[in-house]
Amino acid sequence: RRDARHLAITGSNKAPLLGKPTRHRHQQLLLDMVDAQLARAAGDPAAHTPLRVVLSTPTGSGKTFTALMLSAQLLSRAHPSACLLYTVPTKQVLKAVGVQCEAHRLVYWTAAAADGAAGSFQVRRPYSIRTTKGKDGSAGSGPMLDQLAHAAKLGQQNADRGRGRPSVVVADIWATAALLRCAQSPGAFGLASPFHPANLVLYLDEPNMGVHLNRRVGAAVADIMQHAPSTAVLASATLGAWADLPLWWYGGPRAPPAVRTRISLPPYEQPVAQLHLLDLHADTLSPVSLFRALRSPEGLAKALDGRGGLKCTLLLRHLTAAQAADVLDAAGGGEAEAAAAESAETEDGAGEDPGAELSWLALPDSL
Repeated sequence: RRDARHLAITGSNKAPLLGKPTRHRHQQLLLDMVDAQLARAAGDPAAHTPLRVVLSTPTGSGKTFTALMLSAQLLSRAHPSACLLYTVPTKQVLKAVGVQCEAHRLVYWTAAAADGAAGSFQVRRPYSIRTTKGKDGSAGSGPMLDQLAHAAKLGQQNADRGRGRPSVVVADIWATAALLRCAQSPGAFGLASPFHPANLVLYLDEPNMGVHLNRRVGAAVADIMQHAPSTAVLASATLGAWADLPLWWYGGPRAPPAVRTRISLPPYEQPVAQLHLLDLHADTLSPVSLFRALRSPEGLAKALDGRGGLKCTLLLRHLTAAQAADVLDAAGGGEAEAAAAESAETEDGAGEDPGAELSWLALPDSL
């Protein structure tokens, strides 16, 4: 029972960031890599090899939570000079990440391109980190270096939490590119500054969003990769393997050598795809497939109870195309049989019997 309660708490993205660290394998692996990289950078900022990590985990796997965990449980404790630069693809995501930072009481700033003026940016200190409220709270807009200096000065003068040193900067791609260019300028920031390239940890959320559709977006992301700091994480469920990416993802033809790696999480390993049953008599906790628990197509149809469109869609991310077709067929999807046959031909070759892999009880227990 204790294990069941523990699983219920730690298997949720609502677990306290500052509580006892209980992490999933991909989260722990990322934190270990960043920890070791920052230690190397602190030892020899000029000679260490940059680290580039693609965090390839499915939608809903907690990439935002992982980034904030990285700041709260690693950077703030073991590397107090470090700063997480969380880059977001849209303003809506910027606001959402800011809300999460406030919920976990992280000291954060926001940075975004100013409207209507090229090369002008706004760096903001949100009210959640201010201890005094007054007119002297805005840094206006201007060049990135001036904005960072002014925000730090106001934070010190007004006794902000962090005293003018943010733990996290949530920025759009334009502000990120400008900040990284400033960071790479010789002498712009000292070794103790959170904006020194050895102290910045870039967390680029959905870096490939819109790069093929909008030239400005593509140019901004290429600029970010060219000036990326010592430690960079590219969080994306769709970014390809390093060997398949264009050269600009590497930072361009003159980019220095780097350690480039990938952390992946198969959909079946997500906590949301796992089901555990508690046996009160034996006092045991055992993993079991959701589909095994339902046992039959009729059981699934009854569980969906007429409102299964959304619920069934949420299940599909954990299935192969053939398995999804089988589930939809069980729920009355209508066109599932043709989809299953097409999927079977694609995955296993034409002419094979699709029913051999699509029977209900053939679904693997790993689901």
